Amino acid sequence: MGARTPKGVLLVGPAGTGKCVVGDTLITTNKGLIEIEDIPKYYYVDSKSNKVYGSSLASFNIEKTSSEKNIASHWFNLGEQKTVKLDLTQGFSIEGTPEHPVVVMTEYGKLEFKKLKDIQLDDNIVIQYGRNLFGNSDLIDKETAYLMGLLTGDGNLSHSSRVGLTSVDEEIINFFKKYVAKNFPKAKVSQNGQSYLVANWSFKKHLYELGMSYLLSFDKTVPSTVLQSPKEIQVSFLKGLFDADASIGKSRAEFEYTTVSSKMARQVQMILLNLGVIASLSQKGKVENGYKRPVYRIVITGQGLLDFGKTVGFGLTRKSLLLREHTYGRTKVNTNIDIIPGIAECVVESWKVISAKKLSNEDLSKTIDKVRRRSRVSRQTLKEYVEFSLKLDIDVPDVSYFQDLLNNNLFFVKVAEKSFSSANVYDFTVPGTHSFLGNGLINHNTLLARAVAGEAGVQFLSIAGSEFMEMLVGVGASRVRDLFTTAKKLSPAIIFIDEIDAIGRARGRANMGGHDEREQTLNQILVEMDGFSQNDNVIVVAATNRGDMLDPALVRPGRFDRRVMVALPDLIEREFIIKIHAKNKPFVKDLNWATVAKRTVGFSGADIENMLNEAAISVAREKREEITQEDIEEAALKVK
Repeated sequence: MGARTPKGVLLVGPAGTGKCVVGDTLITTNKGLIEIEDIPKYYYVDSKSNKVYGSSLASFNIEKTSSEKNIASHWFNLGEQKTVKLDLTQGFSIEGTPEHPVVVMTEYGKLEFKKLKDIQLDDNIVIQYGRNLFGNSDLIDKETAYLMGLLTGDGNLSHSSRVGLTSVDEEIINFFKKYVAKNFPKAKVSQNGQSYLVANWSFKKHLYELGMSYLLSFDKTVPSTVLQSPKEIQVSFLKGLFDADASIGKSRAEFEYTTVSSKMARQVQMILLNLGVIASLSQKGKVENGYKRPVYRIVITGQGLLDFGKTVGFGLTRKSLLLREHTYGRTKVNTNIDIIPGIAECVVESWKVISAKKLSNEDLSKTIDKVRRRSRVSRQTLKEYVEFSLKLDIDVPDVSYFQDLLNNNLFFVKVAEKSFSSANVYDFTVPGTHSFLGNGLINHNTLLARAVAGEAGVQFLSIAGSEFMEMLVGVGASRVRDLFTTAKKLSPAIIFIDEIDAIGRARGRANMGGHDEREQTLNQILVEMDGFSQNDNVIVVAATNRGDMLDPALVRPGRFDRRVMVALPDLIEREFIIKIHAKNKPFVKDLNWATVAKRTVGFSGADIENMLNEAAISVAREKREEITQEDIEEAALKVK
């Protein structure tokens, strides 16, 4: 049609459009469980294009309600950003940028992505278990994995060349002695009370090479070699760990494992989740309650205990017998925890089709009546309903969807706590589903500009404006040339420049002479954008909080000639922001929050945070106990 494709798009508004997670998020990959910040250690990542090679991730298609494995095309380190952390029931958690979406189940029984900043305490977050995606590292055999589990639980590698194991179980002691005699015949096992010691550097070096460390109990982790091993190796490690350090109730059907290492507890929970065992994680002992260090507790009960018995179990005879007593002959367990939310009405409506054709029976009718009265459906109830419906020679509405929910092993948890912080964050681009499994949650993978690149199927290059700035004149301009040259080679591509006001401020202002490094860098951007031809297939997307400060030459037609505005929060959004920043501050009981929200028209989220902080400082300065409406009004006048 003869139209010219825009060269640049400018995003103007508050910061926080990044959708990404913190570095210790455990990602389910084809090489096992890997923290997202460590991806470059195990896969090749091109430092210029951010392309990652060979990284296959567990992902999920919410449109088809299906589990998939997809190759990630890019991996990004997006630096330090503000974050939102969700602590979930059962001890799961996720921390990411406010705009980062995870899958939730709506009140209408549909799966959808929802941003962390928008998630409420009563939302139902989706956890996926039983993905059974493991690594293929062959460094460890089953016997060695079991030994590593024992030593992680009750071992000591922190003294000189010694390896120590503490135990009173003859089966464990005999295994330890036989392993050493078989693999290190020159080594001797000595006994000191309940401790069995091997003073042999070759033995200790062997364990170090396999990923064991000399760290003390509160710093212990699952060795990376185990996390990247096949299923049978991970199971052997867990058997050793649980034989040494876990218990099974004699009268109560409950498994318990405790550790003072928070990272260890989380890793064990994630390994079990990948194996198909849902375990709850909680803090059993706290320092303020007299404990020297926090104690973390993993508990498995109900259906999870049955799954644990089938998948992992114990190596020790006495523990195996106790577990068998609790699980033998049991095929199903009724639970108030494993509920499929939002679908009660759908199930009732679906059943009405069966009932209308007089194909229901008394048991099913009673079950549906219970669902109607309680407005909830357990996994077992849904399973029985699906099995009944599939035997009928009619099309029953929503049954295939219900079946997908069951077959894809989706578990639902509530939000226990929501907190705010800042941290380095990381992200993937996953073509196709645009999702990946992190900490058991289904995460979306896109940045606003990167989403455009993903949908368009083009390369994405990102950099912050401040990264162009150097003390040496000419370095910033050189980086601009390199960035645009790379984009042209990778075209079609999108270049994303965050904080463009760091280099794109209007020229001629104070402290910005003709030879200023910032001006030279800006000039180079203008030259590069003018150098685009219709055939280059490169678009520049930039973001700023200060669109008014940008140089007119940068925003003229032919350069950044498209502007997308991000509006200030409206009344409802301000009320939500106020609730967030009012936490842990002492306010008078009769404070009218609706009035505060109405008073803050034109305030950004940062303005509201600053206002409440100023009010708190004022009260502290005057040595008063509570913040009043007048304090907030005075603070508002200072802020705006």
